[in-house]
Amino acid sequence: IDDFNNYSKELSTISEDKFFPTRILTGIYEVEDIQTPISVMCDRANIAISELKNNPKEKIGYYTLEIKNRNKFEQSIISDFPKALSQNQFKIFIQPQFSKEKKLIGGEILVRWFHPTEGLLQPEQFLYLYETNSIITQLDMYIWEETAKILNRWNESGKKTIPISVNISPKDICYLDICTFFTDLTKKYNIKPKQLKLEITEPALTVDNEYQVSLISKLRKAGFIVQLDDFGNGYSSLNTLIDYSFDELKLDLSCFNHISNNEQTQKIISTILDLSQKLKLPLIAEGVETEEQFNFLKTTNKNV
Repeated sequence: IDDFNNYSKELSTISEDKFFPTRILTGIYEVEDIQTPISVMCDRANIAISELKNNPKEKIGYYTLEIKNRNKFEQSIISDFPKALSQNQFKIFIQPQFSKEKKLIGGEILVRWFHPTEGLLQPEQFLYLYETNSIITQLDMYIWEETAKILNRWNESGKKTIPISVNISPKDICYLDICTFFTDLTKKYNIKPKQLKLEITEPALTVDNEYQVSLISKLRKAGFIVQLDDFGNGYSSLNTLIDYSFDELKLDLSCFNHISNNEQTQKIISTILDLSQKLKLPLIAEGVETEEQFNFLKTTNKNV
């Protein structure tokens, strides 16, 4: 292995061009069964290489038991999807939203998968796979319809209802006529558009600006409340607030650790809250877990 490492370093110095440097990556799969097809061996070596994409210091990747088990799990999660959908294994929950007076004002839909063999699966265990494989659109349509059913039951009961937020992924915008789908859904279940809030993340707005501006405008004209989701989490561009017209802004507090102990963090959050007030955009703060965080937001801005 040491000789191989040295040889790999030599290959990596073939090009000294600062604009187009050469990086040689090697994936190693230790053959356990000589009957394994060569194509499978190559695939596993390539998987080992893909593990290096976020580690620029390493040049050799090994197909380990951990990678093997994870790959097997991911394949089963994808192949189990049709049956899970038809058997209603995906269950939706409502995360409540409160005003600064601690009054219940809305809710957000969360999904969990009650897998027959793997048990309870959290969204982070399967959603990224469905995003990659474009399965997410089928799951989202299922979630949207289940949400409409809940709102319909609330309306039929005659009790006071609260609006519920659902997520729209980038793939949904690419593959679906979003406005027609949601409009038909409200008619089918006899619910008002304003009862269904639509959350769109900024990454979903980077493909076709003209089409997406028109889409959001159509949704708002149809009576839906459109939210910019996860603002402050990762890449956030002020151009998004300039180019698009939203009804509400959602700030993800999970990316701001130790609010009370960090003056810089407090200033940033305070600036975002002031911005939402000046733009007359009601702001919903996600990830509020302590009384201290709640009090900070309450005293900092009146628009939350």
